[in-house]
Amino acid sequence: MTPRRIIFLASGIFAAVGILVSVVIIAINGGFSGGGSGPSIFNPPTSKDMWTIGSNIEDRRNVKPHRLDSFNEVSRFK
Repeated sequence: MTPRRIIFLASGIFAAVGILVSVVIIAINGGFSGGGSGPSIFNPPTSKDMWTIGSNIEDRRNVKPHRLDSFNEVSRFK
């Protein structure tokens, strides 16, 4: 076997082992946060597990007004 073929074979073996290890980690619930009660392959997430961006933000009505002023009437961008 040529050195080039050995390198290709070794690369293929390492790639297959890496993918297999990743699948096993996810299958035993290692790929998800939340401990043993969280989602897994056998317990997929439901609609109650989903969240919306900004859903926990409270509207306190204390927004400060902002104003952009120019200190110099001559613009350097003209």
